[in-house]
Amino acid sequence: MYQVEMFSGFVVFVCCALHEVALAYPNGQISPSCSNMLPVHGAVSPNNGAAPFSVSASNTSYTAGDRITVTLQANSGFTFKGFLLQARTTTGDAIVGTFSVTDANTQGLPCNSVTNSAVCHKSSSKKSKVTAVWVAASGKGDVRFRVTFLQDYSTFWTRVESQTIQARAPVSATGSALPQDTTESTTSPIGHQNALAISTDLCGKQKTCFSNPAGCDPSTSATCILMSIAPASGGGFAFEMSGSPGGGYVAVGFSDDTLMGNDDIYGCVLTSSGNIDVQRVFSSGRSISASLPLGNTVEYKSTSYTNGVIKCSFISRNNISTQARAATQQEFYLFLGYGPSESGNIGIHSKIPAISTGKVNILAFTVVGATNPSRLIHAHGALMLIAWMTTGSLGMICARYLKSAAKKPVLGKNLWFQAHMFLMVLSVIATIIAFILAFVSQMGWSGGAHPVLGCIVMVLSFFQPILALFRPAPNAKRRFIFNWGHSLNALVIKVLAVAAIFLGLQIMDTSSTKWMDKVMGGFLGWEALIYIVFEIHARVKTKDFSEEPTKGVKTEMFFFLIYTFGNLAFLIALLVGIGASDFNSN
Repeated sequence: MYQVEMFSGFVVFVCCALHEVALAYPNGQISPSCSNMLPVHGAVSPNNGAAPFSVSASNTSYTAGDRITVTLQANSGFTFKGFLLQARTTTGDAIVGTFSVTDANTQGLPCNSVTNSAVCHKSSSKKSKVTAVWVAASGKGDVRFRVTFLQDYSTFWTRVESQTIQARAPVSATGSALPQDTTESTTSPIGHQNALAISTDLCGKQKTCFSNPAGCDPSTSATCILMSIAPASGGGFAFEMSGSPGGGYVAVGFSDDTLMGNDDIYGCVLTSSGNIDVQRVFSSGRSISASLPLGNTVEYKSTSYTNGVIKCSFISRNNISTQARAATQQEFYLFLGYGPSESGNIGIHSKIPAISTGKVNILAFTVVGATNPSRLIHAHGALMLIAWMTTGSLGMICARYLKSAAKKPVLGKNLWFQAHMFLMVLSVIATIIAFILAFVSQMGWSGGAHPVLGCIVMVLSFFQPILALFRPAPNAKRRFIFNWGHSLNALVIKVLAVAAIFLGLQIMDTSSTKWMDKVMGGFLGWEALIYIVFEIHARVKTKDFSEEPTKGVKTEMFFFLIYTFGNLAFLIALLVGIGASDFNSN
């Protein structure tokens, strides 16, 4: 038997027995080694040389509830068959905290009758790297991870230690340091007359912050949208949120990617009774597909609703992610948004949320930067309006009504045909560029039916000019099939494009009057009127068999010019509206 060794530090230990000897434990069930971290291999002594293995931690400090990833790594050319990992205090050498098993090569071990207070190997297979997640306990002081590595039955190293992980004072939801083991009281959500004090003073120092516009401070700007997160006393996370000018809700989403959907969301919501309620939901696209019960795992700290701005601070002891694949995850893309509440619940955001520029370690105390896709979406919307309010519409008019008025040959083709082809090619090019911009902005499928219609328009628009290259000769027997197909496809494209534009304007137009939708409706009325005028003129002209004078401006060209100027007026109004929209910035 071996004497119990006392170690100082935060301990990660690895101990593995693997040899076909009765006292070896190739399956990792090595509870007899819990105290001294030595394998029960008879009279075999540990190797006193430098170990070809190391142990490292993802954090250099901790507070209660922190989840720290611990990595056991073999040097190049080496492997280990067994290990024992513990966390021990630098003062008192006590085993502290518990582990969450995340590696298939590892298993938890109950030391001192505490489940998963250590981690060890699961088999005697050769390993070069394993990881585990340590869940910190409160009030235990500085620690080290200590490991025993077993290369083979007679060769092992003990007391392989990580750097010291310093105990850090817990941080309250308002950013002030709390004494160890302090438990915050739970209160009911209520509204307050005085604004809750939330600022960026401790951002990057004691809490991770994400704001829109970047660098704004809610203590000095009523339009600043901000969330902060920090480890909370007793485990969990302390949240602060400020924003939602005009009421509704302010929320932060945690995602594995930059696309909306399959995200965990926390929000502070103004209810119909004037209270501020904390809600936790899971989203699917732009829809809130599942509302998750809070139970006793959320503690309200303080809330306020003053001058149309929601502010709240609370502690959640839930895992950030509701998904089993990410239950121990600490790094996420962050979404920060707000909008009107729906029956007292988190609804669809009124503006496209700000998105972090990369995955964020939520416990790393950083100030998070945000992407700003609004300009790309502005360009996307502008190009689609130009394509299907102006160039596409004018190109269709040329083909249908200007054949007799613009017959002058240009480069071997009639003027009406050259104008039609030029305008439609511009429409296709603008549609392709707009399509690309929508995806570069990383909106994904967050617009509901809008991106679906956009994709259909994109596909049909792309093939329209290609099919036109194979049109039969004007006098060909089956030319009428091409004419009907070409015209029908153009009509479908136009209808779907207009529907997509209406849906897109609903996303962009954040005004209370929704005036851009009304302008678009006016444009449709204007376009219908012009088509009726053109059609009546064409029928009358055919019936009378009258020929207009060869000189001067023909009636069709006069109508065409009026139509062009009208379209440009509606287009300019909507372009101004898109440029002035601030759906992603404040």
